[in-house]
Amino acid sequence: MKPLCSNKIQTATISAYFAAMTLIKKRRVLIKYMARMPCASAT
Repeated sequence: MKPLCSNKIQTATISAYFAAMTLIKKRRVLIKYMARMPCASAT
């Protein structure tokens, strides 16, 4: 593989990893928020 190709793949995986991490953090906040409000979690 060419260095350029591998570099592109590396940046893509890193960006995907950070996107997943932010999604997980947002989900955790949402779960905590839902746990506080029983009405919201019921729906």
